[in-house]
Formats: sequence, C-alpha cells, structure tokens
Amino acid sequence: MDYENNALKMKKNDKYLLVFYALLVVGISVGLLYIDSSLEKPIGPLRIVPDLLSNITVTKVVDVETEKIFTIMSDVENYPNILPANVLSVNKLEETNSSLNYEITVMEKGIKTTLLVKHDLFPYDEQILTIIDGDAKNTTIHQKFQNQGNSTKLITDVKIELSGILTPFQFIPERHFSHAIGTVISTFFVYSLEKSQNEKIVDDLYREILNRPADELGLFWFTALLDKNKITPEEIKTAIYDSEEYNFPIKDLDELTDETKKTIDELYEITLRRGADETGTKYYGSVLEYEKFTELDIITELLKSSEFKMLPVETRHLDGISKENMDIIITTYSETTGRDVSLNMFVTKSGSLVSSDKLLYALAVFLESKTLTIDEIKNTLLNNPDLWEANIDSYRWKSWSCGQIAQVLDITC
Repeated sequence: MDYENNALKMKKNDKYLLVFYALLVVGISVGLLYIDSSLEKPIGPLRIVPDLLSNITVTKVVDVETEKIFTIMSDVENYPNILPANVLSVNKLEETNSSLNYEITVMEKGIKTTLLVKHDLFPYDEQILTIIDGDAKNTTIHQKFQNQGNSTKLITDVKIELSGILTPFQFIPERHFSHAIGTVISTFFVYSLEKSQNEKIVDDLYREILNRPADELGLFWFTALLDKNKITPEEIKTAIYDSEEYNFPIKDLDELTDETKKTIDELYEITLRRGADETGTKYYGSVLEYEKFTELDIITELLKSSEFKMLPVETRHLDGISKENMDIIITTYSETTGRDVSLNMFVTKSGSLVSSDKLLYALAVFLESKTLTIDEIKNTLLNNPDLWEANIDSYRWKSWSCGQIAQVLDITC
C-alpha cells in the first residue's frame, strides 16, 4: 500500500502522589544507564583514576499541570510503553499506608538489571526513595516537588552507590548523568501532550513495535486515515511490521563509525540541547550509514520533534556565527517566514548577540558549520511551514517588558 511507504519512511490525590514518587525512581534508575555513548576528552592533567559520581542535583521544569502528570505517571503498567527501550518491567511487590515497594527491570547498552525500590513519602513536599537491593543498593533519591501553576518543578538530590555490573557507570561524566535524567523526564512530558484517540492508537503502535514514539509524518498520515475510516489499527500494525525500519537491521553502537556517532551527537546538541541517547544514535546512525537518510533529513526530523517544540526560548549566544552568515540567515529567515527577527534579538551586557528564536539559532549554527547550505535551509523552511508556524515560544518576548526579559537574558534595559 502506498501509505505504508509514505508514512513509514522513517482513587485519589494521595494515591497519585505515592505512585508518582515511586515511579520517579524509574527515571533515576534508567538515568544511571541511559548514558551518551561518546566519551568526554580529558581537560587538564590526565587522571588515572577518574572521580566517582556520588552526589548530584538535577532540576527540571516541565510545562504540564500537576494533576495531568500525576495521571500519566500513575499508570505503572504503561511504563514499558513510555520508555520501551529501557524499562522492561515494573512489578508492585508491596503497598502500605506509608510506602510502596517495586521491582523494576531496566536495560541500557545491552546491560539489564533488576532493582528493588522502597519509597517513603512526605506528601506534597518531598520524598525519599531508597534502592534496597540489587547493584544500586543504598542509592537514595531525595526529591522536592514544586507546583508552578501550569508547570511542575522537580528538584532531585541523588546519592549514588553502585556495585557489580553497574560499577562502571559510577565513572560517567556528571553532565551526561544530568542529560540522562532530563531526557527521561522530557519523555514523560512528550507522552503527556494532548492526543486525539486516533493519535494515541498510532503512537501506541509505534511504541509497541518500533520501541519509539511515532514520528510526525507517521502520526499525521495514519491518524488522517483513521479519521476517515480508510484504515484499521490492525492494518497500521501490519504496515509497521512490513516497514523498512522494522525489517532492516539497526546497528549496534560498536558497529557505527566514530564519525557517525559524533555527527549524530552534534545534531542533537545543536537542536535539542543535549547529547544523543543510545536509541537515537543507533537509529539515526544506521539510516545515515545505510544512506537512507541525509544529515538534512535527520535535522528536519529533530526540528519537527515534540521534544524540540517543548524547549523554552533560546538563550545560547550567536557569537560563533560570522557577520556574513548572520546577515544571510536573517534575510532568508525573514523573507521566508515573514517574521521580524529583530523583535527576538538582544545584546547582552558582555556584548554577545542572543536570539530567543530557537529555530533561527539552530539554522544559523548549521549554516556556519557548513552542515547545511542556505538553499537547503530555505527549502526546509518552505517545505515545512509547521516548523516556524508552530514555534510559538519565539514570539513570547513580544508581550514582555525589557525588565522581564532581563531576568532570563543578561541584558541591559
């Protein structure tokens, strides 16, 4: 069927709170394993014995109401569906008035481990999670929960104790750990985004079969067909099983070249502000080496992703962009999108140029690095108007006073 090829190129608040905190440990546990495949280059004198990762604080704000995120995270049985590549199973062993015990099996980089977790709760303010058995025994997670209107702020202090098969992960760079935890929490946010019944059917099938969320093309295409009663869920399942992605072998990390892994990681850093996770590295690395995707195809997928759309306004400096390329990208971007770029651009106290438009920033960096040509950028904007039409965050500055903006950016009013 043509659509196959087109689409698959590619009871109570207390109870909710208990489950929410118990499930948070899944993110922490996966975070211990969910590590970027690249290695940091040493800075300064070479250390024969690197520093152990022991205590770390991770802060993350998600743009979702508390009750909604509670509802999503209360569905324990659905966790393997939300994190299909990492959470193999979650079994509740015991529940009392003050705590829950879970057996959680997670896997990353081919390493599988089972953790027993005990949770003690101080409702609505803070909680302590203790891993009571397994290779992360005595690891504790002390987490504070803050309601910020329509957003939720999570402040997590982690004391890490690893042994056995997990011992090597205690030597991972701290920034990789922070990226990992942030990525896991972001995954829950993406899953919580509003979906129609048919969109959820399509997304669930992708997660079940391909171990990933539905991409924008697949979600749009199959949902439209379902809405028009031109396809059934069983036919979608068949199409996914028959797809090239399902049937061509995804390479392991050690089968990808160092250059490919570096390329994918750089694309993630520029667009999503984090290093590439293992699943993304393996998938995009494979399609790149099989020449099924170009770098432009991967960049477009990342820019159209739900994760990119949920990122806040851009705060990274544009100092690395030459004046010539900055003039070219501003002219092309403005003419193509109709946006007045100057409304979103500021000069910091130190003289650095900043644009709050996250799409403009990414495209400028890709132009400067010669990853994309200006013609490729223009065609991408023309062929994907949803990229800039949906980039609402960039316009939030319009209604802000200079004093409000100065609280986010280091500028002088």
